[in-house]
Amino acid sequence: FDGMLEADESFFKAHGEPLFSSHMLDLSEEPDEENIEICAKYFKRMAPMKLILEMEIGITGGVEDGVDNSGVSKEKLYSTPEDVYKVWQGLAPISEKFTIAAAFGNVHGVYAPGNVSLKPVILHNTQEYIKEKLGC
Repeated sequence: FDGMLEADESFFKAHGEPLFSSHMLDLSEEPDEENIEICAKYFKRMAPMKLILEMEIGITGGVEDGVDNSGVSKEKLYSTPEDVYKVWQGLAPISEKFTIAAAFGNVHGVYAPGNVSLKPVILHNTQEYIKEKLGC
């Protein structure tokens, strides 16, 4: 990630625009507070270049790129509205150019049939929770 941002900063300095338009940072295996803190640190470097950050919160199930999340506890596969709101609180003061990839039972790569239990209502509940918090 550092190398990509350095390339963006160098290109931006030379051409007035970044080399990439966005970056995804998946630190979802880290504790939430550390994940948010690290993402905010990088996002502060990205904001002047108007780069978009996609931040992952919660763990995605399945096996992908040699990372096996098939045995993680089930509650880590589902973000809570409070989790997502904490991310928003950490990133919104920096820039509005971010997305939050909340976990709602989604998987990547290989997974055992019948083990996927999507709960998209989490996304709806999160929107309602944040609207209430912000008075929208």
